[in-house]
Amino acid sequence: HLFESAREQVQAAKQTYATAIETRSNTQRGINELLQRKHLWTSDDVTKFTELYRLEHQHAQAETAARENYQICEKQMDREYMELARSIMERYHEEQLWSDKIRSVSTYGTWALMVVNLVLFVMVQTVFEPHKRKRLTDRFEELLVAKVNEEEEKFRGVFDSLNEKDRLIMQQQLALMETVNGLTEHPLFDEDLIHVLKRSASENVIPAIEAPISLVEQPIMEQTVTEQTVTEQPTMEQPNVIAKVPSLADW
Repeated sequence: HLFESAREQVQAAKQTYATAIETRSNTQRGINELLQRKHLWTSDDVTKFTELYRLEHQHAQAETAARENYQICEKQMDREYMELARSIMERYHEEQLWSDKIRSVSTYGTWALMVVNLVLFVMVQTVFEPHKRKRLTDRFEELLVAKVNEEEEKFRGVFDSLNEKDRLIMQQQLALMETVNGLTEHPLFDEDLIHVLKRSASENVIPAIEAPISLVEQPIMEQTVTEQTVTEQPTMEQPNVIAKVPSLADW
């Protein structure tokens, strides 16, 4: 800013000095013209010569002052320029110093970041990752156990439903067997067998029992009608038949 102001002052002083030179030159030109026709002077020419000579002296002083002012402004501009150059050099050196400091700090910072990253990597691989894997494994085991328990509950419900159906079917079989025994004169199913089946149904167990079906010997009379006689046939005995109680799969 000071250098710009000094340069403007130099420009103004230079313009003033040039104007002073031109003014003095014009005055000297007028004096020379009067001196060339000195033998033809009139009273007005004498007065004009005196006035021009006086002005020439003033213009010479003004020119000298303008020249001195111009030189002073130039010296001031040179000083400001040197001061500006010195400040620029100082700032450049300071920036170089700061740049070196920043570069060194950046180097140390880079090494520090590398060390921190290495430490974090080691910590992640040795501490956090095993903990994370263990937590995921525990969570997976919990979910697996919960899923297995859920499936067991489902299968237990299915098995309970099937057992209930088997029990109902067994009760229906017992009721059917008792009904058949009640409708026939001689029971087709043994009472011990029915008792065992009832106890099994109450205990929710479906046995596969082979028990004999008692068939009472019944006389079978076969009458043959002939033309005049009726022949009486002897009674035939039926052997005991081993019957297998149908299981749930047979029904």
